[in-house]
Amino acid sequence: MLNVVANESCKVDANGRFKFPSALKKQLLSEISDGFYVRKHFFEKGCLEIFTKNMWEKESARINKLNLWHKNQSNISRVLSAAVFVELDSSDRFLIPIDLKKDVGINTDIKLISNAGNLEIWDLEIFNQQHSSEALTPEMLMEVMEQIGFNYNE
Repeated sequence: MLNVVANESCKVDANGRFKFPSALKKQLLSEISDGFYVRKHFFEKGCLEIFTKNMWEKESARINKLNLWHKNQSNISRVLSAAVFVELDSSDRFLIPIDLKKDVGINTDIKLISNAGNLEIWDLEIFNQQHSSEALTPEMLMEVMEQIGFNYNE
């Protein structure tokens, strides 16, 4: 699991690049030179997942446990394995792969966030629609927190 904190708004240029936030770069200093793996989020529409090399190796080990002789598992393996390797350029820009960018509808404004040990790239408009205050009520938050045994009083 990646232990970083990120909640950054960034601009994507005409070539699909954005300046990688310096605060995030400092947190990933020991891993940034190994590059990243990017794939379409399996559950979230409008989102890409970013993995460091170490994270991707762990993810690949989980994917490799799927039985490729089983049609559903083989299909899932294909989807989960569809990642693209990306390195920061000399100006610390991150190139969002064009096919992935189009698939999830990323435009000029993006949100780069950490979520449960992962990094995610969202189109800002889609992020705001899916994560509006109406989408997450206090009641829903409390129900989920209780389900996972999270107690604010501890």
